Amino acid sequence: MPRDQALDAAVLSRQNLREQLLGTWPELADDADTLLDSLAGIDDFEEQILAVMRQVAEREAHAKALGGLIDGMWARKQRLENGAKWLRAAVLHAMQEAKVPRIKAPDMSLSVSPGKPKLVIVDDAAVPETLCRVKREPDKKAITEWLAQLDAMSVPNWAKWDAPTPFLSVHRK
Repeated sequence: MPRDQALDAAVLSRQNLREQLLGTWPELADDADTLLDSLAGIDDFEEQILAVMRQVAEREAHAKALGGLIDGMWARKQRLENGAKWLRAAVLHAMQEAKVPRIKAPDMSLSVSPGKPKLVIVDDAAVPETLCRVKREPDKKAITEWLAQLDAMSVPNWAKWDAPTPFLSVHRK
């Protein structure tokens, strides 16, 4: 069963069990911790969520490792990252739908948080100058060309030639 269908089924099962418990013991509506503990004891929702999150962690680790490989691996990296994002979003959705605010396990803990609003600049040109910054950065290419025209004794005190650092070249066939 694909992960999204498995999560959907787990959410539906959790919702049904929750309704059954509340129907039998309405006082649990006022005790969220006991209700969540009771539900955790009778289904495997949390294990399913953790299994998906372990898959997310694995996908993210694979994505990071693939990042340093040749351009031909870029498409695979994108698929893994998108898959991890999709699975992460599916876990968030499942936990929200099932009204499970947190899950703890030996290797991770999950919690649903409201998030923070993000600033979006819709027109860079309209931002007042007082709210802008200018990044000052030496132009190493221009400095190298300028220094090449000077003799070795004329190097300014704000620049120097560092000793070359050996490096290893790897050529794959």
